[in-house]
Amino acid sequence: MNTLLGKILRIDVRQAIAANPYAIPPGNPFVGRENVRPEIFAYGLRNPWKISIDRLTGQIWAGDVGQNLREEIDLIVRGANYGWRFREGRVCFNPAADCPTEGLIDPVWDYTHASGDGRSVTGGIVYRGELLPSLYGKYVYGDFASGNIWAITYDTTSRTATNQFLLRFPGNISAFGEAQNGEMYICNYITSRIQQLRDPLVTAAEPNASVSIRVFPNPANDRLSMEVTGTKTGPFAMRLYDVQGRLVRSVRQERLPATGQPFTFDTGDLPPGLYVYRLDAGRVGQSGKVQIVR
Repeated sequence: MNTLLGKILRIDVRQAIAANPYAIPPGNPFVGRENVRPEIFAYGLRNPWKISIDRLTGQIWAGDVGQNLREEIDLIVRGANYGWRFREGRVCFNPAADCPTEGLIDPVWDYTHASGDGRSVTGGIVYRGELLPSLYGKYVYGDFASGNIWAITYDTTSRTATNQFLLRFPGNISAFGEAQNGEMYICNYITSRIQQLRDPLVTAAEPNASVSIRVFPNPANDRLSMEVTGTKTGPFAMRLYDVQGRLVRSVRQERLPATGQPFTFDTGDLPPGLYVYRLDAGRVGQSGKVQIVR
């Protein structure tokens, strides 16, 4: 604990103290502890690559690159020990058996090199944009070696995770980035390009100034209405997702409602909170956020 290696550090770069170009936040867990570096926020990691903060919940996520056999995804908690070098992922590393487990934090998810999924995890972000509504609230990450990209749905109540394979990226993923509006970008180490994932429905939905889609009221209570004006052709489909990325409503009709007759559906059984909708009308699409209140 007297070295900065293998740790998550928390420093205040707005101030310079003595010989350091930064100050130590007073809320750090080991401030004042003898022979412990006060910069340390969490420890027991091998090579975290990369970390990010969920802009909605404030949770800190990290991808931790393994040694020989396993890669892991961690939720970083103040003062927590993630087990390296006793453990690699969820299994013993040093010693190879009967390693200590008390007080160690399990990863949210881990995968093996032997599975063929990859050999070097690249931590990602919790997606909070609008162009990929099916991924909203999910932690999207990848593997540098294989190019695989996955999305984790994490239940904060049960502390369980579901991992979903998305695609194999054409290149080495060195980092995930997040724009000011919450949209996600991917750094391709092979081509030196910054790229985006696209939803085929969003790609097909080209802007059309003659068509407008209105979602109201927002915030909503027991009912949510959607109205499309300017076109009367093609199917009508609506999907509503919660912040965990789970589909909670899905409606499809072969014909659009007539202008001035909004489509209304019941939201009275949904918990209050933030939701993301995806509305497709003919070749026009729109994604957005709606708040449900009680």
